[in-house]
Amino acid sequence: MLDKKRKEIHLTDKILMSLEHQAKKDGRNLKNYMEYILSKKAEEASPSKEYMKMMDELLEEVAEEKISYVSEDQIRTKYNF
Repeated sequence: MLDKKRKEIHLTDKILMSLEHQAKKDGRNLKNYMEYILSKKAEEASPSKEYMKMMDELLEEVAEEKISYVSEDQIRTKYNF
């Protein structure tokens, strides 16, 4: 089971009423609905498995010197910006 932490949040009555309405439409209680939408938002912010695989492959090719890597700092220095 994942380790869960308790956090206190402060919301206006208007926001709570809106969330309660959405929770009822979704067949959930308010707490469960809030946890659900926050989890979904966190997933959206995380890189996808496909992206992670692509980056791992690129980093491996850089390590094997199959492709070269130029850092942003090197580009900024070269072009004076």
